[in-house]
Amino acid sequence: MNVNGQADEVRRLKKEAGKLQLKLDISEQARERLENHLDKSNSLFKSNIRELDAALAALEKEVVERKLAEEVKQEALSRLQKIASQVPGIVFQFRLRPDGSSCVPYASDAIRDIYRLSPEEVREDASKVFAAVHPDDVDAHLASIWASARDLTPWKQEYRLKFCDEPVYWLFGNAIPQREADGSTLWHGFITDITERRTLEEITPDIFYVIDLQGNLQRWNRSLERFCGLPPDQMRDRPCLDFVCEEDQPTVAGDIQKVLTNGSAVNTYRFIRGDGALIPFHCNGTLILNARGEPSGFAGFGRDISELQEKERLLRDAKDMAESATLLKDKFVMLVSHDLRSPIAMIPTALNILSDQLSGKLNEKQAKLLDRSVSACEGLIKMIDQLLDIGRLQTGSIKLVRRFIDVHSLAGQVVDSLSPLAERKGVTLINETKERMRIHADYNLIYEMVSNLVTNAIKFTRAGDTISIFFPADKPGAIAVKDTGVGIPPHIIPNLFRHEIKTSTTGTAGERGTGLGLPFCKDIMDAHGGSLTVESEAGKGSVFCAALPIRTPVALVVDDDADQRYILSSHMKRLGFSVVEAANGLEALDIIRLSRPDVVITDINMPDMDGIELLTRLKEASSGKPPPAMAVTASRDKLVLERAFSAGAADVVSKPVDENEFIPRVNRLLMLESG
Repeated sequence: MNVNGQADEVRRLKKEAGKLQLKLDISEQARERLENHLDKSNSLFKSNIRELDAALAALEKEVVERKLAEEVKQEALSRLQKIASQVPGIVFQFRLRPDGSSCVPYASDAIRDIYRLSPEEVREDASKVFAAVHPDDVDAHLASIWASARDLTPWKQEYRLKFCDEPVYWLFGNAIPQREADGSTLWHGFITDITERRTLEEITPDIFYVIDLQGNLQRWNRSLERFCGLPPDQMRDRPCLDFVCEEDQPTVAGDIQKVLTNGSAVNTYRFIRGDGALIPFHCNGTLILNARGEPSGFAGFGRDISELQEKERLLRDAKDMAESATLLKDKFVMLVSHDLRSPIAMIPTALNILSDQLSGKLNEKQAKLLDRSVSACEGLIKMIDQLLDIGRLQTGSIKLVRRFIDVHSLAGQVVDSLSPLAERKGVTLINETKERMRIHADYNLIYEMVSNLVTNAIKFTRAGDTISIFFPADKPGAIAVKDTGVGIPPHIIPNLFRHEIKTSTTGTAGERGTGLGLPFCKDIMDAHGGSLTVESEAGKGSVFCAALPIRTPVALVVDDDADQRYILSSHMKRLGFSVVEAANGLEALDIIRLSRPDVVITDINMPDMDGIELLTRLKEASSGKPPPAMAVTASRDKLVLERAFSAGAADVVSKPVDENEFIPRVNRLLMLESG
């Protein structure tokens, strides 16, 4: 190879070497760039890995939280369903969307029985719910929902469901609305079946109505509709006052205010029937409260009482006629008895005179006949006297003069007067009443009653038996007569006190009675507002118990010294008095004007008004007879005592008061009292 050729080869090789070096330089740069890129990619990859790990951790946490939330939700839903299953009706949520569509996000299983729908069928679309509403109620039903959504007021509505040819079902819905972020309205509430209640409202003859706070009719039953004879569109929102007569409207308006204040009111109003007749209804109104506890209206029931009032009128008329007839009969009996008594009373006298004149001239048979005639006439006179007493009591001719009676003393007088009669039969009379026991009654009538009861007991007792007058331990204010005689046949007891049924039987010694004594005793107790009862056992005797209303005597104690008032009041309370106190005569007069005491115990020397002036003005302050008064004084001046008696004191006691002397004198003072 020549030199030129070698030079060319060298140049070529250098050129190739330069290219190779360039490639090497480029490769090195690429390598460096690749290394830099790889470093950056690795860093980015690690960063992405970290972010991916964080995202995966967050996702895992969210999944766990969602799972827990779902479990909590399912548990809460399960509890809600369990609770809802026990509620008599549907527990529900209802959503009304801004576009007018609706759904039922939640409904308890009761929707299956009431609406014939499953909860799933209405979860996204509630159109099937509205399809079941009675055609006549659809407009009002939808209007109530829209009004509740617009104003966010509680939804309350009664409406009907209609399924083919089946009877209608009445429902009552009650729910609280809330506005959601997307503009929807969500209600939470319940629906109950009120078919039975509405059916009763429809079939009952009573009227039922609901009015709002303005007094306008909102709901009613068929009975009111039929009564008024008006179509529904003329009744709704009509003022309730339009349905009652003009004279009763102020009463209705006043009772509405009573319902607002007290929660209820009862009264009778005259409603205007369709034909214009006024019919009385006894009405009971109550207040209706909304979910917030605020008044929202009134509900009422009314019952036609025209028939009842007519029956009451007829009953009153019959009662008046019966009372008039009874009064006429009583007057007739009194007149006849009075006219009969005088001539009959002459017969025993004439027979006794005749017996004296014929003494020794009559044989034994004639003498017995004459004695029987005298006894018969005396019995007839006794019966006439009893008839006169009964007539006077029943016609009001006998006016009760009540006063406090010492029963021990009264019973003692009865025993003394009837002991000869009892002794002739070998019967013992015992006064077991305690001293200082008193009753408030008419003395003469109570004496007559006790005498009759004891006489009746003597009639049915035998030799060796006893008759006791006593106070029953378990019956305060009662007097009882007990005997150990033959007792009363059970079949006679129910009619023992009835005038119209003769129950008198022959006594153990052949005594005959009029049959009027025990009914007269019952009349006496009725006049006193008391009762007369009997318990008897054949062969063991009877117990008659006369129970009177309990009346505690009231004493007015007047003294300016508080210690003296305390002492006197203590004595009076031990005697069974209720005590009222006054510090002077002026206070005492104010008390007497308000309520008349039974006795007055007053000091003489007092400020403002002394005891003498008080005694003088007692009659003026009392509406009737002044109460008996006792003056209490430390003075020994006879002039003071004379002034006290002259002013009207029934007794004067010296201070310091001796209880042993004071108590019997107060008892005597009380016996002077009559009301």
